[in-house]
Amino acid sequence: MSLFNSMSHVSATVTDVAKAREFYTGLLGFTEISRPNFDFPGIWYSLGGELQLHIILNDQLVRPPWSARRSRHAIPTSRYGPRMLTRRRSA
Repeated sequence: MSLFNSMSHVSATVTDVAKAREFYTGLLGFTEISRPNFDFPGIWYSLGGELQLHIILNDQLVRPPWSARRSRHAIPTSRYGPRMLTRRRSA
């Protein structure tokens, strides 16, 4: 028996909130939800049920070139089928 019965949210740090909105809202069609008035920019999305995606700005973030060890997430959707959607950036 697992100690946990669900996941509340997943956070992703980005260096450009506008580009993140373009991807998650524009391309994937995620629904934005209200978020607390934090002292930094960000976006919250409802992913269905209680699961949320929290986009957080960190404009000082230094990212290494793409590698299999880099942080990422895969989101299966009915719109795009059972393939993994990732957003890769050039170095």
